Order: sequence, then C-alpha cells, then structure tokens
Amino acid sequence: MGMRNLLLWISCVTLSVACNSEEKSIDNNSDDPSVAANSDGGNVDTTSQKSSNDSRQSLLDDGNEMDKKVREGFERTAKAFMESYRDGKFSEFVQYMHPAVVKAYGGPFAFIDRLQKSKAKDPQQYRKWESGPLEAYTSVKDSKGRITGYYCVVPIKRWLVGTPDTEFQLQWLGGQSLDGKNFHFIDITDGDKGMIYRIMPDMRFLLENLEEEEVPAS
Repeated sequence: MGMRNLLLWISCVTLSVACNSEEKSIDNNSDDPSVAANSDGGNVDTTSQKSSNDSRQSLLDDGNEMDKKVREGFERTAKAFMESYRDGKFSEFVQYMHPAVVKAYGGPFAFIDRLQKSKAKDPQQYRKWESGPLEAYTSVKDSKGRITGYYCVVPIKRWLVGTPDTEFQLQWLGGQSLDGKNFHFIDITDGDKGMIYRIMPDMRFLLENLEEEEVPAS
C-alpha cells in the first residue's frame, strides 16, 4: 500500500477491532474501550509524553540491528494485542494499550470490566484475525543524537463468518516504545491527529513524514 493510500485509510476508515461503534472516545459514555482514543473531553494525562522541541526524526540505515529488534517487537506485540482481545484475555490486553488510555478509563481493573461488558455485547462472529506487517516505522532522536522513542503504524484485519477473503474489517494501530523493549498501542483508525499527538507527541514525525514522501519534487 502506498503512503498516500495509507493516510487515506487512516483518515477515512471507521471500522474497529472491537465493534463497529462510531464513537471512539475515552469518556464515561464510550461503549467500546478496546478502540479507545482521546476526545477533547477526555482526561488523558500526557505529562510524561511531552515531546522535546528539539526532537527530530532519526534517519537510520536499513539493517540496523536495534531497528530490526524493535520492528520485531512491535509486530510480536501487535499480534499479542489482537489475540488477547480475541480470546478475552483482558488482563493481558490492557498491558499492550497505552498507559494514558488505561488511566483515562480508571485504571486496569475498571478498564478490564468495561472490556468484558463490551465483548459480551458484541454479536459478531469472526472466522479469521490477522495483524501486521508494519506499514510504517521510525525512531526519534533528540538534538544530542539520543533516541527518545520508536513509532510504528500496523494494521489489524478480521473477517466475519461467511465473508470472502476480499471483505474484511480493518483497524490501524499506532505503536510507541520509549525504550525499545516495552511496546504500547492506541487505535488511530479514525485519523484524529489531535488525539494521537496528545498521547504520542512524537508520532507526528512518522505520520507527517508519510505525507511528505508522497509530495512530488518540484
């Protein structure tokens, strides 16, 4: 998929991994916390996620060993994210959601309770689930060349029972790792960049770079 098409998907696709709810906000009225995103009325605490003004995209050579490990970590965790929700293992699932989202839902126990209730109300049955591969990836460095985080975009697909392989529901996840070892995701399917950047400020280096790559040279 080309970069322009990816951005169109992120901006336009409204299907989600947990249900087809049109509302994706982390307020007390949300019926589907598994696709949690922050609305203007949300209470996400991003104090620890502030982006340094001198952060910049890191241009790393292909084949960098650390990049390879981080990419594998993102793909492995995205798969675990998908499978833990699919199998109702919500204690595991909340470990892969971004901590700011979990906190906004009242902490892990309250979040798990909402997940269980949401899953119980979902009447749809799926015959197949699939995650990855990464659609986009970058790392970010500060002005002294120190890596401050890694970011990715990864798809999750699922097929309803009775549908052909050509018809599937698509969700986009935005991934973050601040240390290259622990990986967390938020749902970015609806393309709300205000929400995305409040939770993951440096994700802008990845998403905005995708846009620039599609601009032809003058």
